[in-house]
Amino acid sequence: MKHAYLMLLVFILPLTSPAVTGYNGINMSIGVHYGSTTNHDKDTDTSTSSKSTNLTFGLGTSSSEGIYLGTIYDLYLKNNGNGNLQDSNLGISLGFTDNGCYLAYHHFFKSEYQIDSTTIYQGTGMGFDMGYQARIGAGFSLGAQFSYKKINFKDKIVNSEKSGANYTRETILPSLVFGFSF
Repeated sequence: MKHAYLMLLVFILPLTSPAVTGYNGINMSIGVHYGSTTNHDKDTDTSTSSKSTNLTFGLGTSSSEGIYLGTIYDLYLKNNGNGNLQDSNLGISLGFTDNGCYLAYHHFFKSEYQIDSTTIYQGTGMGFDMGYQARIGAGFSLGAQFSYKKINFKDKIVNSEKSGANYTRETILPSLVFGFSF
């Protein structure tokens, strides 16, 4: 329940100054990364390929000094040929914005990494985004960002049985970011 209160706090803050894009109003943003990887083992003459998509959704506001406060939902999907993997993270963000440039810290208070239909890791983590968004029209912006995430998974659930885990995932991704301010 306390997480719901934190999320609600973001929506009731004063909304009269620049948001994550550095422009006035409430800001919503969507970051998109798509990747494809092919590996070839010359010794066994076998190839494997995988495709991945990372989607990041943000909503927040900034003070007149450029201090950003918001929420973030991050979803990573990967198909490695043997099945789909899913990594989802929900958290709060704190950062700084200035004329389209931004730097944000994220605390992920709920992270899940689903390896298959029976195995899920749960934990918490942190991340950083650094980027720039340029105005492309009334309220719309487009830009690029680099994201870093480190998630520590402390619980492993296999067939509804919970046990301890010591598993960490780190990612660095470039993304194309679409923003909307109102």
